[in-house]
Amino acid sequence: LQAEQHITSMPNMLVSKTLLAQQLIPSILKNDAQLQSVLALLHDWGAILHFKDHPLLNSVVFTAPHKLADVMATVVSWYREKRARVVGGVLHHADLPNIWPDMEERDRALLLQLLHACEVALPLPDGQSSLVPAMLPDTPTRPVDEAFYSEGGRALEVELSYIPPDLMARLVVRLRKFVTHTE
Repeated sequence: LQAEQHITSMPNMLVSKTLLAQQLIPSILKNDAQLQSVLALLHDWGAILHFKDHPLLNSVVFTAPHKLADVMATVVSWYREKRARVVGGVLHHADLPNIWPDMEERDRALLLQLLHACEVALPLPDGQSSLVPAMLPDTPTRPVDEAFYSEGGRALEVELSYIPPDLMARLVVRLRKFVTHTE
């Protein structure tokens, strides 16, 4: 209980796991194993968010998961001023200081990794931008033409009586592992 109060009352939404260990061991917790147990329990309860198995996010603890909805709403939103930040479904990483101005560069990078881990955004090959499927335009900006098919493009036609609103966004993200680059 004492560890939970300490972690959830921290002013910063993103906290280094190393900093938590320094603050909690040995005064409140006995060792790193106890810290891992507390983090797992608090994560299961929804009090914090900790990606223990994610290679880039396992070193950070999100102490206020409820605030992450606000963070994600700055990228995925129907409000016109927020939609202007992700033009055509593409989030340019250079725009992150304008999107999250009150955060440090390290925290912005972690939040971007969180968007990728939660499949809200997909890193593009250029490394300078991410695709946000939920923000793709309702109609394509250019028609699919014969060049697509002549260059080895693939098509899939499915007829459904009901389409969940996020189906295409999820398909784009999940099917990326089947894409091969030939250059």
